[in-house]
Amino acid sequence: MGRNQGGVMVICTTQDCENVLSSGTDGELKLWNIGKQVKTCQSSQKMHNGEITCIKMIDSNDTKVATSSLDGTVIIWKLAKLQSLQKLHHIQIPSGMNADSVHSNSILGMTYCANSNSLACIDIHRKLSFLQLDDMEIEKQIEAAYDG
Repeated sequence: MGRNQGGVMVICTTQDCENVLSSGTDGELKLWNIGKQVKTCQSSQKMHNGEITCIKMIDSNDTKVATSSLDGTVIIWKLAKLQSLQKLHHIQIPSGMNADSVHSNSILGMTYCANSNSLACIDIHRKLSFLQLDDMEIEKQIEAAYDG
């Protein structure tokens, strides 16, 4: 456990800034405890098969975190020991949608929507998917426009 391979590409902090999550190009997620002059890698997990593109805290108590990846998946983690709670493959097809309407490739970015308890994910095909965290279902999808 230690340095991120290929340098740090994405980071996220807990609300108190005492812990930092980081990932490099290898898709490995690391949990660091940050002291005044000392940093300690407390845990490290590799569940993605591609580079992690985004890390987001997904609750107000800093107990859960979500990661998105170029492998087309989103993983929900329990922060305490970086335990994977659920791995979501964006290639799953929700009922009533055809295969062309879902994420079939890399997820480039993600944000947490606290009011609706959902993740908004954007893929390389400009498809924006809203993933409801209560039931882990895709709530809706929107194709982004090229011209605003």
